[in-house]
Amino acid sequence: MSPHLLVVVHESYAGLGRLGDVGGARIDERRPDLGHALPADLSGHDGLVVLGGSMAAWEDDVAPWLSQTRRLLAVNDLWMTFEIAGVGLLDTAVWRWLYAHPAATPAELREATLKLAVDLWNRWYAPVLGVKDSPLLAVYSHMIHSFLYLPDYPIGHLISSQIEAHLAGRPPGALGAEVERMTSFGALAPDLWMKNATGAPVSAGPLLEGARQALDALEGKPGART
Repeated sequence: MSPHLLVVVHESYAGLGRLGDVGGARIDERRPDLGHALPADLSGHDGLVVLGGSMAAWEDDVAPWLSQTRRLLAVNDLWMTFEIAGVGLLDTAVWRWLYAHPAATPAELREATLKLAVDLWNRWYAPVLGVKDSPLLAVYSHMIHSFLYLPDYPIGHLISSQIEAHLAGRPPGALGAEVERMTSFGALAPDLWMKNATGAPVSAGPLLEGARQALDALEGKPGART
């Protein structure tokens, strides 16, 4: 079945264009600027695409639906991180196994990879998704010839959320100077770079807090930030 994508289009001239014909996806295009309602959550959709527009991301007075869009993005970011973290864990586990078994045959490597994938699935994913013994995390077979890059994806999601949370408290006029300060520190290990940029090492805290606030707002809980 082709994926069902929710696409948020802010203005008529900033649509999907030719990308809408790629991959055979079923597109649920919403135009909140025309009064289209955005869903409360992403159930019923396989992915979220949010396009740009002339407004800035914080200009809720210009585009009052932006707070709802940010909530959808926060939940989507958490889910994407959860999905890709599994293959990152498997990539690390497979290479740990290979270093411990340098003479392993391709068949032994395949068997070990599938076992590790199922073990990780049952520990972290089965309690959430309700399906046990799935080898799905082993789908990235190129982790063997392009090794130890998959963990970069979840780390990148954590860094992105942490930087977004750090910048959220800055007035719009100060964003340029702050971003310049952050990026001028050079190429360092992630924790050192993040300590200089945000005052704290890489953490899942901002990602989790953003999703919690989004869910609280979707459920109408008092005091939830938008």
